[in-house]
Amino acid sequence: MKNNPLALTVACILVVVFCPALSRSQTSQLTQLQQPSEIFSQEQSDQRMKALDNQSLANSTVVFTARFLESYKDPKEGEAAAKKMGLEFLMGSMTFISEANVFWRDGKVQEQVLKDYLSRIKLVPQATEDEWSEALIKVNGGNMEMPLIGKPLKMPMILGAIIVQDRLFNANGFKPQESKKLLARISLIPQDAIEKWSTARKLATYQAAISLINMDSLFVKEAFQQQVFAKKLEEATKGAAKP
Repeated sequence: MKNNPLALTVACILVVVFCPALSRSQTSQLTQLQQPSEIFSQEQSDQRMKALDNQSLANSTVVFTARFLESYKDPKEGEAAAKKMGLEFLMGSMTFISEANVFWRDGKVQEQVLKDYLSRIKLVPQATEDEWSEALIKVNGGNMEMPLIGKPLKMPMILGAIIVQDRLFNANGFKPQESKKLLARISLIPQDAIEKWSTARKLATYQAAISLINMDSLFVKEAFQQQVFAKKLEEATKGAAKP
């Protein structure tokens, strides 16, 4: 009988949730820095989903689930949250993995890179995660909430959006001041600018916001540089129009 990738992944997640003795890989130093405009890619998401064979898909999602559980101070609380989210957690983690460019090379997911980035989850303070959650859900029009559990404190896409921003981390851990700086920038960008960038780059609105706040040239003395943005938007639009 042909394997069902979704069923296999669900089964693996249940193993993680009910077997807390899962071995944990140690954090290795992350040295690569991404260009802000290239953090996410929705265009390649479908293709990447197809590229994941059954075992790779299961492994990737299990690693995400394990790190998700580790981010809770109380393991039982994490287990309860994962069970409650169920399929929505599964789909959210799969979507995040397929859309984050840093995990992929030559059409294949880089499992060690994925593990290294996911090890950052436990470094993010709960209060900081709440702040990012509120800001990104607002930017995204309030439609990132999961129907089954309302507004969760921990969500795959929110956690993913934080850990793929390299500038928020260094060898000593999480950088709270840099986080505050980037969060403050979100409120400086006009919503229509975020939506235009979303369209030009073919990104979700919250992904477009993350892309923009990581571009230092768009901010001078805490002011959004509309003319600089207009030039970048023009370049992005022309690039998208190329066959």
